[in-house]
Amino acid sequence: MAPPYTNAAHRVRIQRGTPLYTLLQTEGMGVNSYHHQAVKTLGADLEVMAVSEDGLVEAVRHREKPFVWGFQWHPEFDYHVNPNSRKIFEAFLAACQRG
Repeated sequence: MAPPYTNAAHRVRIQRGTPLYTLLQTEGMGVNSYHHQAVKTLGADLEVMAVSEDGLVEAVRHREKPFVWGFQWHPEFDYHVNPNSRKIFEAFLAACQRG
């Protein structure tokens, strides 16, 4: 895959009841893949928001912090062509404005 890695490389399943599901209103989406490491053990107070088809953790959030989200894919690479990535960035910017 050539930069800027905008092609969907695999699908992720978004967990119902998570803020990511609330934001995107979808149970799955294609994402780019540009990583060689994965979450082995979930950190304290982290919750899984999305998993890949093979069961790897793809997105997490901190349960106690208002907007601490982490992604294995790169929404910053395709926000200009992917509406779901754009929604993630808009939510991030809104959280920054709230302080």
